[in-house]
Amino acid sequence: MFDFVNSFGIDRDTLIGANAVIPVIYFLYRNPKLTLGGTTPFDVLSAANIRLWLTAALLRNVFSGQSDTALRIARTVIQTEPPDEPFPIARLNADMAKAGRPSTFDTSAVEEILDLEYGEARTFLALTLLYQDQNWAFDPHVDHIFPKKLFTKKSMNERGVSPDLQGKYQDWVHRIGNLELLSAKENEEKSSEDFEQWIRTRHDSFLERQLIPKDRNLWKLGNFENFLAKREELIRARFESLFPSAPKQLAEAP
Repeated sequence: MFDFVNSFGIDRDTLIGANAVIPVIYFLYRNPKLTLGGTTPFDVLSAANIRLWLTAALLRNVFSGQSDTALRIARTVIQTEPPDEPFPIARLNADMAKAGRPSTFDTSAVEEILDLEYGEARTFLALTLLYQDQNWAFDPHVDHIFPKKLFTKKSMNERGVSPDLQGKYQDWVHRIGNLELLSAKENEEKSSEDFEQWIRTRHDSFLERQLIPKDRNLWKLGNFENFLAKREELIRARFESLFPSAPKQLAEAP
């Protein structure tokens, strides 16, 4: 269980609600054939469902405070799940919501995530959900897309940012809309180059993976406000796509 959790970026520093892993461990106990690394429909869908549910439950603090109710609900759902069915994300979400412990994202939850900033406990977890792949074995760094060094008064004056915007830019630089996950090597490479030149050397696949707007005009510091709005729009769409109302069934596996 913890090897799997580590693989998508959760460690002792980011596991902000340890009780959240108990339902997953219980599901593994009842399904001893499940490896979380296999390629059968059961393995693939269970791994995907567990990743989404656990991360969402942590982000929404489902197991904070007195978590006995949440644990009891999860146990009942898993106990009554038919054999060889993938991790029951839809039933868990529905029953948690009835008990006032929502473990999925509605509009208000997405907006709450968009207000997260660099250094907050939940920020890294939220960022991991932006990526299609799940392997964070390379120890990713939380990186500012527009580097912090661009937001000094001297830098902004040199780049023609109006004084009226400079204070706002400094307030917004740490928002999740200006954050991404990079490997240490990528982060070091990016830090050593001019941002606008560096971003122009990235392949479209990098931009798509990082949900970075492809409009090059938005890569200029003077357009940071519009960049942030567009990227938050992409993040919002990504979160909404992750939590469809219909349950995931085995038939959906490729």
